[in-house]
Amino acid sequence: MLELGPTSVDIHEEVGRRIATSSLEWLVTIGGIGTAFAILIASHEAPLVAIVLVFLGLASLAVVYRTAWMGLQWLGGLGAIAGVAALIGFSVSQQWPVEPRIAAIVAAGMFLAYLCGFAYRSHMRGENIGPFEAVQALLAGGVTVFAVRNAASAGQVSLWIVGMLSLLLGVLGYALALTQETRSARKHNFFFYTTLGLLLILAGSALLMPPIWAAMVWCAIALALAWVSGRAGWVTLSLQCTFMLFAAGVGSGLLATGLHALAGDAAAWPPVVPAHMGIALTTVACLFIPVAQKSERWGIAAGLPQLVVLVLSVWEVGGLFVAYMAPLVAAAGGSEPNEAILAALRTTVLSVAAVTLAWSSRHRRWPEARWLVYPLLIVVAIKLFVEDFPNGQPATLFVALAFVGSALLLVARLLRREKAPS
Repeated sequence: MLELGPTSVDIHEEVGRRIATSSLEWLVTIGGIGTAFAILIASHEAPLVAIVLVFLGLASLAVVYRTAWMGLQWLGGLGAIAGVAALIGFSVSQQWPVEPRIAAIVAAGMFLAYLCGFAYRSHMRGENIGPFEAVQALLAGGVTVFAVRNAASAGQVSLWIVGMLSLLLGVLGYALALTQETRSARKHNFFFYTTLGLLLILAGSALLMPPIWAAMVWCAIALALAWVSGRAGWVTLSLQCTFMLFAAGVGSGLLATGLHALAGDAAAWPPVVPAHMGIALTTVACLFIPVAQKSERWGIAAGLPQLVVLVLSVWEVGGLFVAYMAPLVAAAGGSEPNEAILAALRTTVLSVAAVTLAWSSRHRRWPEARWLVYPLLIVVAIKLFVEDFPNGQPATLFVALAFVGSALLLVARLLRREKAPS
């Protein structure tokens, strides 16, 4: 017998059933969220209500993954975040009998449950991580950090345990990123899991170690990421190497020290610790490790990580040179610093940095350096009018202008000349 396909009536009935079911799911989710907050106001059972909202959020996510409906997971996820955020707020209020430890446990449970759901989508169903997963992971991780911080301040949570758990999850994130299907695709899932692992490792090591030691660990990880990026051709890991170097500069105080040395008050001189030199040398070393700089998917943005590392190198190395030399030649940090000599020293360092960048741009590994040359020279020109001329003396102005003029001539020649083979 001849089998007939579905008629237009059957198709319309099927579409109608799906719309009705979808509308019912939306109404159930909205009603559940509204009922939960009504119970919260009436009974003050904040932990129970937060758990119910997290369950609704996960249920809406499961429905979306099963039926491919769009939008419901955002409503459920927003309700879960709002419920846990309210629980955290109540835990620091004297009017609600909620312990900060309970809020931290509920927040961490929500974060872990959502991560398990995302791993199921990407590794069991073979689907790509989307905008919702990225936003929800960021929001859930953020409220978990606040909850843990409040519980730790109240002495109810051990930061050592939290730090170890964060490191473990960070390693798990990289493990999920390096599975065969994720590694070969190198698309949304690879970027999501490696970024998640990076943030969790940063948070965990910051909790377990003093800032300066954590910064040294981040530098070691940055070197490893740069090496793997070059070996595997993954621009994502080159970008994460840049994040690690930036975090090391911020966490150790090196970037603040460099900024103060290059543009701060001469009377209050920043402290310099030996570890700063190691971090700056690591940043420069990452420039000499071949990393992935070409990618069809990244396009011109593939050179962005190297550009940022170049900026960090100039900032850190130049800042440290001024920080070490200024107390010797300009009495910086003393009762009567010589601001004229300090201004000339800063101008000299920045001018040399501009020439170094122009020379580096001729090498095949640092073509992005030319993008920084003229912006840096513009900064030097502004600095002449803001600092050197008001504070300078004839001798210091002569030195500063001589270095600026020489830098302009050398930069123009280096950038105009054809790139020599390296």
